[in-house]
Amino acid sequence: MSNRVFSIIISGSLFFSLLVGANAEEKTVQIQLPEAKYTLAKATYEDLPAVLLINEALDGFSGKEAFPWHLRIFMQINNANNKGMPSPKESHKLFDFAEEIEGKLKSKTSKDGALNSLFVARETWNGWVIVDFQIHDPEIADNVLKNLIKETNEELQKSSDIEDSPVKWEYKMAADPSWSKTQHYFVLTKEAK
Repeated sequence: MSNRVFSIIISGSLFFSLLVGANAEEKTVQIQLPEAKYTLAKATYEDLPAVLLINEALDGFSGKEAFPWHLRIFMQINNANNKGMPSPKESHKLFDFAEEIEGKLKSKTSKDGALNSLFVARETWNGWVIVDFQIHDPEIADNVLKNLIKETNEELQKSSDIEDSPVKWEYKMAADPSWSKTQHYFVLTKEAK
């Protein structure tokens, strides 16, 4: 698949106004989105192993200004081993759920029909799977995730078996126009080579 080019309006949602100021003008920019290129990296934090999948194509991405919000999804590992890692079965379940979240986020476009989310990385460490995105319009992503939380909570109430229960998860989203919360991933891709 070749690089995708699209136009995106950087504008005046309430969140955008808070980020850049109430008098910010709306502008349209053309973004060339690079084809995803994934690197598998390993690291150690606090004497525990971490395994990461990083979209290294976003390192140096020139369209960062169009995705000024950082979204982090936290998924709890139910039966972590003594190194904080999931079993192969649970790993599969968590990664499938991460892909479901990514698909739901990508299915909702911005008001100008452009992509609203970029997958940056997925990290497994210390009893958690953490997935990072950069977001264009946080209101769209927030609505998607609130609906998914509602669905997950309904499934949790119906489930009696922990192995078959839905993934327990939460998310945090914050303004991050410099992508500072994801820069460490790109350092790891360079070290992995």
